[in-house]
Amino acid sequence: MALEGFFFHEYLGLPAERLSVIAKVYQQLLTLGYRPTIPRSSTIVTILARDPHESVCGVRRRLQGAIKQVLLHSPRGILVAVTLQDGIICPNGETAELMNTVQGACASTETGRIPVVFGHDFVYEAGHAIRIAGESIVPIGRDSKCGIGHTATEPDFRRLPLELEVMGQWYPSLSWRAVELLDDSLVTGNHAIASGLKWHSSLYTSLFVEKDFEKFRVSEDALYSSNMDLDGLLRGRFVVLGMESERPASTNIGQIPVHVLHAAYLEAYLDGRVLRNVSPFVYWGLAVVFWTLVEVLQQRRGLLWAFLAIAGGFIFMLVVTVLLVHFVGFYSDFPTISMAGLFAWLSNVVSELRFKS
Repeated sequence: MALEGFFFHEYLGLPAERLSVIAKVYQQLLTLGYRPTIPRSSTIVTILARDPHESVCGVRRRLQGAIKQVLLHSPRGILVAVTLQDGIICPNGETAELMNTVQGACASTETGRIPVVFGHDFVYEAGHAIRIAGESIVPIGRDSKCGIGHTATEPDFRRLPLELEVMGQWYPSLSWRAVELLDDSLVTGNHAIASGLKWHSSLYTSLFVEKDFEKFRVSEDALYSSNMDLDGLLRGRFVVLGMESERPASTNIGQIPVHVLHAAYLEAYLDGRVLRNVSPFVYWGLAVVFWTLVEVLQQRRGLLWAFLAIAGGFIFMLVVTVLLVHFVGFYSDFPTISMAGLFAWLSNVVSELRFKS
């Protein structure tokens, strides 16, 4: 990705938000057929942007109303990609009403309770996190499926955020906390997730992009409309609520709304489309062996044979990686390293030819 950033963005001057060969082409090729064509588990509800004359308490009133409407359609769970600013006093009880609605769904003593998760952030001083920021929805001293999770996303569109290390502790991401509360079996039943939690290692997948949710998106106004099949869009699905005015996250395929990313993460977790990464020791070891053979071929048979070996090696590694994704559940950067090596080799060859001339 560093090579891509230098060659395409610095050398050729292409804007980073317009192109990422790795995320847009390479990953999609490797995971071809690995992802369903439409989201199967989640629906996005977009809350209208805050009016300039609207107070924070007014937004909380609208958020409470939206959640109340969603609950009428028996969703599988609710993820709210919003951090409730702590210390806000609402004179008309908007915060209390919001908490009552939320906890009525996730902390109820009835068997029909569902996971409801809100976001949180951290307070920083001198560049160091000192405490969690955001009002918690988790009731004290009561068993519940209420939770909070960190709203951070991955800048690399290939990766899934499981946990974030802050102040020497690991905090679950917003999407992972929602899945954890929904189904404990995913923690132990999915080997990739279990491994990621144990070793705090990166997990990979093939994510949905914003346009994939077009048929599974509901506006705030539509929640109160009788002209829409809300039951078909909300019942039995994980509903992700996000603010229209939220600051989008920067990824290597461009700016994406945070709530859309968490909906995509949910889809990957709930579908079990989670891949472990092959250890760097494996592919760097293979790279050393491979490029040693290329050098030997170049010395003995010439540039053409060396180039053919590189091209054949790239195709072979690409096929191996696709097979690893589909049949073993591992993702690797074998072809990426091959491409990086090809650029380095070509640069070296050009330098040698210039020196000889």
